[in-house]
Amino acid sequence: LVSQSILGFARLHFAPNILVEPFTTEAAVRWGFVAAGVLTVFGALASLWFRAAPASPYEERLRFGFITVSLLLLLPLCHSEYFMLLLPLLWTLMLSHDAPREARAIGIATGVIAYVLLTRPWPTCGPALVEHRAGWKSLLVNSQFFIAFGLWLSSYFLLLRVRAGQPAEVTADATTPGLAPELVV
Repeated sequence: LVSQSILGFARLHFAPNILVEPFTTEAAVRWGFVAAGVLTVFGALASLWFRAAPASPYEERLRFGFITVSLLLLLPLCHSEYFMLLLPLLWTLMLSHDAPREARAIGIATGVIAYVLLTRPWPTCGPALVEHRAGWKSLLVNSQFFIAFGLWLSSYFLLLRVRAGQPAEVTADATTPGLAPELVV
């Protein structure tokens, strides 16, 4: 079975293995890829950690799905069955009736495309794997990794967009110039 995580992708395409012919076997390339992937995921998670609490139930569900797909990408071993854990994110994207209007179309399109691609059979084992052992065809073996990474990118983009589309909180007191005291909450 093929691991569909950052580490699994690096092991498959940048290290000697029995499944596919790697693009290179340089350890520096493999560990550079792993380091770049892990730092990118942790950087995005840290940026969410230091943000304000979710302002809507939609943003809260989107954050939960984003954290789930982040963890799947970081696992040392992530089989295709693990992608069942992405269903809440797919539901959030496809059933986004309470999403801000500017994020709704992107979320629905991303959710439907990811759902269709994740339910399609990919050459990760058996005779189909033998046909995809070398060259660029070998990337199809990690197709679910690319789908998960695409979901990760789109959900992060939507989280940034949802937060940017919300009005900033006004903190004022009765002595703030230009505000009537009865308007201050």
